[in-house]
Amino acid sequence: MKMKDLQKVAEQLPINSRLKPNILGIRNDNVERLYQLLKKGKVTSDEEVIERLLSDSNYPRRSIWKLKTKLIERMGNSLITSLDALNIDTYQKKHIYGYYLFVLLKISIALGINSLIESFGKKIMKIAVEYHITELCILVTIYLRRYFLIQQNNIKEYAKYNKLNLEYHNQYIVECELDRLYNELALIIRQKKSFNQKTIKISEKIYKSAITLSTKGHSYKILVRTAYIESTYLLLKMEYKKVCLRMETLQAEIAKLPFSPFPKQIFVFEYRKIPWYIISKKFNQANNAINNCFRMTPVNSYNYKITTQILFLNLFHQGKFAEANSYFNMNFSKTRSYNEAFEIYHAYASILTGNYFRAGRFLNQVPIFSKDKKGMNINILIILILDNIRKKLYSKVIDQTESLSRYINRYLLDEESTFRSRHFLLIIKSLEKGAFQKKEVLEYVQPHLKALEEHPLSEAKQDYEVEVVPYEKLWDFIYNNLQ
Repeated sequence: MKMKDLQKVAEQLPINSRLKPNILGIRNDNVERLYQLLKKGKVTSDEEVIERLLSDSNYPRRSIWKLKTKLIERMGNSLITSLDALNIDTYQKKHIYGYYLFVLLKISIALGINSLIESFGKKIMKIAVEYHITELCILVTIYLRRYFLIQQNNIKEYAKYNKLNLEYHNQYIVECELDRLYNELALIIRQKKSFNQKTIKISEKIYKSAITLSTKGHSYKILVRTAYIESTYLLLKMEYKKVCLRMETLQAEIAKLPFSPFPKQIFVFEYRKIPWYIISKKFNQANNAINNCFRMTPVNSYNYKITTQILFLNLFHQGKFAEANSYFNMNFSKTRSYNEAFEIYHAYASILTGNYFRAGRFLNQVPIFSKDKKGMNINILIILILDNIRKKLYSKVIDQTESLSRYINRYLLDEESTFRSRHFLLIIKSLEKGAFQKKEVLEYVQPHLKALEEHPLSEAKQDYEVEVVPYEKLWDFIYNNLQ
């Protein structure tokens, strides 16, 4: 366990607070001293703790391990009694409080205080049922049915809790199986570099199993896991409208619950709606969802990064290239490590606003995307060609487009998911035929412009991330830079 992790836990406790003793009522001065040092930020490593507190120990490494273990136990005990002060949502607090009461129930059983068994048991059940804590419902009904049968000889109450235990047990099995299916689907996505029909068929099988399971129980976990699996399957099929509708339906169902879900789960609900809002040109709704996502995620976290990426897509689809470029200048330092998506976005923002762009440096920054021939490599080709078109270096454009026909025939032929990319590259290929003259070029590109018009982004069966800037807007840029 790292000292910085212990410091994060210590920071959750109220300022100037002292640690509660451990569960046996034992205090330890060194544990209290370490806690105060962590709170004040005076120690950040094991070595510093050894120097300050354990310099006389014959076995400092063993001693510090014991010290940290005792500190965790006492901080946990202190956190339980400071739940209201914790920076976590009510849903999580109720989970913790429910299990805290369950510990008290166990103590009551150990001490043989029968009156408290019923009192604690029913209070825990109320929390567990209200907040859909199925596993806690199972544990409590086990003790309550035993209590009413053996201690009270109350057959009616015994039968009631015995029935509930069976119902929650079956529901828990459904929750666990849905969780397994979700993890299986997530693993497939992580391991696959591209999603072919075989991947979609496996996902469909998982999706159908989830739908069948979802009819066998009703809880928050079942509701959310089923929606996750369904929306992930639809994302793989690139049916973004259905994904958006599913997330909106899920949010409406959750709004009826007496509690709010984890912020990370709300983030997913919001984020998965955004692609459809963008490609269907519902930009105000996209803006609202993006702002909601930013509010729910810490700066520099993974979720913050992917929200920033989709923010750029939203700006590009609105044609706000100057705003996108300004965002880069304000929010990204020169030393910041971009991922390859940000390199693509920055390149587009620079070229489309007439700013400085180094093609050689750019190519060195996108080694992974350059291998994605049916996807993001298309953007790399377009960016390099656009840079030469804006500089009126038409001879270089001709050199670049010589291999386009072979590229199209090899990677983009007769696939619905590459239809728009294929026709846009054919537009670029046609520039040479029209000698880069506006009037002449129009004659050659009309069939491809019509193809784009007849297959708008909102109806295209393609990955929403591939067409970073709508091809119609890129055509406008090209046309304005012809002779």
